[in-house]
Amino acid sequence: MTTYRKTDRRPTGETLAAAVGVDVGGTHVRAALVDREGHVLHHLRTGTPPEGGDALLAEVAGLVHALRHSRRGSTIEGIGVGTGGVVEPGTGRVLSATALIREWAGKNLAAEIEERCGHPCRVDNDGNAQALGELRYGAGQRFGHFVLITIGTGVGGGIVVDGRVYRGARGGAGEVGHVAVPGGGPCSCGRRDCLEGAVGGRAVERLWEERTGAPAADLFTRGPRDPDVDVFMRERAEILAVGIASVVNILNPQAVIVAGGPLYRSHLEWIQARVRELVLPACAAVEVMPSAVGEHLGVVGAAALVWEDG
Repeated sequence: MTTYRKTDRRPTGETLAAAVGVDVGGTHVRAALVDREGHVLHHLRTGTPPEGGDALLAEVAGLVHALRHSRRGSTIEGIGVGTGGVVEPGTGRVLSATALIREWAGKNLAAEIEERCGHPCRVDNDGNAQALGELRYGAGQRFGHFVLITIGTGVGGGIVVDGRVYRGARGGAGEVGHVAVPGGGPCSCGRRDCLEGAVGGRAVERLWEERTGAPAADLFTRGPRDPDVDVFMRERAEILAVGIASVVNILNPQAVIVAGGPLYRSHLEWIQARVRELVLPACAAVEVMPSAVGEHLGVVGAAALVWEDG
């Protein structure tokens, strides 16, 4: 377990209401103590156990306990967890999960974490949680209708309609990473031709290694200003724009907010222009922009689940 960031915004002597936000990803588990204004007070990170299941639950509980003891002057009002997979609304049960997190499907995470940690717990898909975080604290404050796309190891998303996170009939709405695109390649869901299999972090690394024979780390060492990296990422950005355009034509949002995906940041203006070319005229005013919350959106959004209805 490694400390990633620590900030202190609590006035001296004042007890602060806070929540623990936990972001469970395919590579890392991040957790933070977050106040009601979205300030990160203390942040921890650990690797995602490859065996998943109970080992992963133990890591989550360990992070929560460490955060609880890190701030004696804070009152923890609950735990929010954002995780990959489809989560049943209201119960916190994982209905299905991809291969990125093993032995996860079927677990009632809310009940198990409450039992291990002694605090009320709300669990949601990580894309939904991050959309809530962006709505409450970030660029989404400007919009009643937007789509959040998260690019990390895989690709996720969340939908906001009329200022509320839209989860669908059984919690499966917003799975932007599984929009069908040509040449998508293998996806963590077991299918092919998904957006995640073309533009997600793991896919980008695999495709770079196949093209160049160089290790994936070379992409980040050379950076987006390198001509070869720029050409490669423009190809990925074209596919991302096609996927975004499909979502925009269906939902007609005011904005699409992109979280993560550092190699795409320099292409966002180009992506916006390309999306506007591809969509229907009624949808062409859509804005494409980066997350305003930034690197802590996963944990801040998860914490926001605790206060979603309050």
